[in-house]
Amino acid sequence: PSLPGNCPDEPSRRLYRYDPGSNSWVTRRMAPHVHRLGAAGVMGGKLYVAGGFNGSTPVAALDVYDPGANQWRTLAPLPKGGHAIGAVLKGKLHVLVGTDHFAYDPG
Repeated sequence: PSLPGNCPDEPSRRLYRYDPGSNSWVTRRMAPHVHRLGAAGVMGGKLYVAGGFNGSTPVAALDVYDPGANQWRTLAPLPKGGHAIGAVLKGKLHVLVGTDHFAYDPG
């Protein structure tokens, strides 16, 4: 149930890209996993999304989106799922889940 004044949580795998030429949002391929409250970062022109929740279930998946191919790929999962915070530093995606720190090196 949602709280008064709030929207209900709806798991979504949707991805949109803004097209400045047409001043519109374009639907892209859906992600393989839901990543509500997940971490994300861009490395090498690709979007990496990790952790989060699907409803109340923790998600440990790490998915990467290639905008040139409009394709998603699932990589090795995080050792632990849940609410994640992330940043790209020195070519690695650093993800914090609770007090645990994980770093993904795409190389």
